[in-house]
Amino acid sequence: VKNRSSKTVADILSRISPNLSFKLFSSIKESNPEFAETINEHFYTIQDLLFVGRTSLSKFFSGFHPIVLACALKGVETDLKLKILDRCEPWITKQINLEMDSMGPVSLAEIEEAQKAIIEGLNQAVDTGKIKLWKVK
Repeated sequence: VKNRSSKTVADILSRISPNLSFKLFSSIKESNPEFAETINEHFYTIQDLLFVGRTSLSKFFSGFHPIVLACALKGVETDLKLKILDRCEPWITKQINLEMDSMGPVSLAEIEEAQKAIIEGLNQAVDTGKIKLWKVK
C-alpha cells in the first residue's frame, strides 16, 4: 500500500452509500487530484467488475445469493449490466436474469445495500489475493 491514508479513505468510501461516496470522492478530486488518484487505486465500484477475469468473476459471484446480485445489478445502467453478465459463466448469468425477471420494483436502499455487499466482498477478495484487479487509468 503506497499511502495508508488513501486506503483508509477508500475503505470508508466503499462502506457508505454509492451516491454519497461519489459526491465525496468528487470533492476530494477537485481539491486534491493527487490524493484522489491514490484513493482511486484502492476504491472499487461495480464498474470495476469489468476488469475481473471470467473465471474469477464467476467464482466471486458464486459466493453471493442470486437475489443479491440481481438487486445490485438492477441499479446499474443496462449497458454495464450486460457487459458484466457477458463476463460471467452462462449458468450464473441465467440465475441472475431469472431473479431479475421475477422480482418486482426494488427500493434504492435495497439496491445500495446489495451493491455495498458486493463492493465489500470485492475489497476483501482483492486484499486477500483471491482476485487480481488492475485498475485502468
